[in-house]
Amino acid sequence: KDLAAIPSALCFVDDLSSVGNSSRLAYRDIVLNYRNPDILYGALKLRLAEILDGDRKLGSKREARLAWPGVWLSEAALVGYRRTGQTRFLDLFVNYYDQVIERRDDKLLRFDDFHKKVMKAWGSTNLTSTREQFSGSDQGPLWIAHITHNSRIVFPGTEFAVIVKDDPGLRRYSLKADRYTQVAEEVLAEFDSDRVAVPAFPGLTWYNRPLVDKYEPTNHVHMIARVWANLFVLTGEERFRDAVDGVIDVFGAGLSSEP
Repeated sequence: KDLAAIPSALCFVDDLSSVGNSSRLAYRDIVLNYRNPDILYGALKLRLAEILDGDRKLGSKREARLAWPGVWLSEAALVGYRRTGQTRFLDLFVNYYDQVIERRDDKLLRFDDFHKKVMKAWGSTNLTSTREQFSGSDQGPLWIAHITHNSRIVFPGTEFAVIVKDDPGLRRYSLKADRYTQVAEEVLAEFDSDRVAVPAFPGLTWYNRPLVDKYEPTNHVHMIARVWANLFVLTGEERFRDAVDGVIDVFGAGLSSEP
């Protein structure tokens, strides 16, 4: 698309004549040469508020916005801090993430139809459209907390904690970092019942996907491993390193046995 046809183009490229009529050159110029922290901060503040507002409006029909766009955006806030050193990006993250924690099922008293309890996790209706698939009766969508969604949600909290760890200049965020680490640990522990033994790998376990009774896709479990890796850095507990090693072992075996 011709950049001149986009009203907000001059927010990113000061002089359209410098890139001529080539949209390819224009977008290349945006990516390579213009890194304005104010634009990133403003965009993130707006979009994070929209994610939370959308989640409140969906209520018991929640989708996966907290796990996917919400995490991409909150990770971008942490990248913003790493690239600029501006703590306003950390403040933006904390403001958002604290509200996400208050949207957890145990805070909202939402019952998990698959795990048969109120989970210290974030459930949604993503895994099934009707109860008919699960129980034989059509009574509306199932509410299920999914390990992949939850590992996505807690990952940026552990990233924040890793940033704060051992940095004297960020000491004022230490209590938040400790809390987010604790949240990640307790959320992942809620899914221990979803883990099953891996054939031909004594001692190793993998996550079962609710309802379909199949292994969780490898790329999903790799995202869980990112959280475990951070938790090892933050706590020094070998069980988190062992869990990451187990994922690597299964993946390595797949490389030699799968088409």
